[in-house]
Amino acid sequence: MKKSLLSLALAVAIPAAISAQSLVIINDDLGIENYGGLQGLSISENGKWISGSTQAYAGFLLNMETAAVIYDEALDDFGCELRSVSNTGKAVGMNVNAITIDALGSKQILETPDGNQSIANDITPDGSLIVGLTYDEGYRETPVIWNADGSLVSLPIPTTEDMGFEVNGGRCCKVSEDGSVIVGYLVDNYATYPVVFWFRQDDGSYAIDTEIAKNFFEPGEGDKPYLVISPSAISKNGRYVALQLMVNDGSYTYYNGVYDLQTHELYKATVLGDFEGAAYYPSAISNNGDVVGMVIYGWNQRIPYVYSIGNEYGTTFADTFKSAEFSDFIAADIAIPTNITGDGRYVIGWSVDYETYAYYTFLIDFSTGAVNKIAVDPSAAEEVARYDISGKKISKNTPGINIIRMSDGSAQKVLVK
Repeated sequence: MKKSLLSLALAVAIPAAISAQSLVIINDDLGIENYGGLQGLSISENGKWISGSTQAYAGFLLNMETAAVIYDEALDDFGCELRSVSNTGKAVGMNVNAITIDALGSKQILETPDGNQSIANDITPDGSLIVGLTYDEGYRETPVIWNADGSLVSLPIPTTEDMGFEVNGGRCCKVSEDGSVIVGYLVDNYATYPVVFWFRQDDGSYAIDTEIAKNFFEPGEGDKPYLVISPSAISKNGRYVALQLMVNDGSYTYYNGVYDLQTHELYKATVLGDFEGAAYYPSAISNNGDVVGMVIYGWNQRIPYVYSIGNEYGTTFADTFKSAEFSDFIAADIAIPTNITGDGRYVIGWSVDYETYAYYTFLIDFSTGAVNKIAVDPSAAEEVARYDISGKKISKNTPGINIIRMSDGSAQKVLVK
């Protein structure tokens, strides 16, 4: 893959110019030295912010208007991931425990019960609700939400007796735009993670709905249709849920699935007709029921696809985008889509360059048909925090030696008189 072709001047014009592009490849030449390449995991609904992780397990938050990037270094072996981002640039994820990082680089560790650890998985576009999980020393998970004031609330889970199979906790995965529907799963004894929902009630509490797991999921031998019915994402309008399915027919094949919460219909598709026995991994779904995901097929093949609800098959990205540049990109790299905006316009993901083995983030605009490449520019870095020589946080221009932390993860010492 070629390196950056654009200057910062063009990079900062991305939102205005994005309608003239369909594929944007984002790299950080400076960041690769310190953090590795960028793995884009989420894009805000307004297309302004991208968040994710890096090859060095750091988290990153990228402003697409200014090309400024904020890094959060991993504090343990599990690394740091920023898994979702709001329209105002508030990213959520995990770095030891659940965290938020905002557009100024301010970091907050979310409330976590003593003796537990936590992960934040998703945030509403307005930033008012965060969903995720806590887990104890035995790794038993509890589905939780964090409200706008930062308060932690545990959500209900059914008992083993309620479900007819062993229940060892559960987690919240994704939330609708208005916070009214949360999708997640139960931790069962077969590690197949059957889907459940939590619906917000009039009093603001959440009630669990387990009907889809009870009606379709078979945790062992039996006559229910699916051995796996695990959620990947919910559309922002709260209507569609992307699922991974395994039919109870002895084939042990993973399929793409979509559940319509309005009609209660469950759709199954093989997506790509030429890949018999391939495993399908949906990752995100739009308000129209369009799914993006990847197919794992053969030796290390990861093929990105688009599937529209109600169709028997979907299409590969290579078939969807006919430009030579896009075909070359897909042919040369592993490309894994990770998120799609509710309107279906923007798709985010990451890829691997086989020449450098670096990770790159890609951003696709489905409304157009050209290609461009940008680089995160270190000159766009801004001050995000300031400390004295002992490490205590201080205000700007405090007399003495000031250690300034920049949004690109670098630090510099200055003497203030």
